Amino acid sequence: KKQTFKNERKLLAISLSLLLLQLFQPEQHGGLIFTSPRAVEAVKMCLEDDERREEWNNDIKDKWNAKSIYVVGKATAALVMSLLCFTERILS
Repeated sequence: KKQTFKNERKLLAISLSLLLLQLFQPEQHGGLIFTSPRAVEAVKMCLEDDERREEWNNDIKDKWNAKSIYVVGKATAALVMSLLCFTERILS
């Protein structure tokens, strides 16, 4: 079980690193799709570092906000607005 836990943590770290790379390249994408509250939580985890959060708030968030943001479900939409501060163009 200990090895499985280590592998899961390693996989999570890799997945979050890949997500982070994409989040900070909004010009490469047409929009965002959040399929569940867990997807929103994953983005929030990528932004926990103070430096990243500052860059997100000062520049990156506005670039994403100019694009379409799709969500599945009201709970997901509420998290997108509250945790990530997206306010415009949220489509469900």
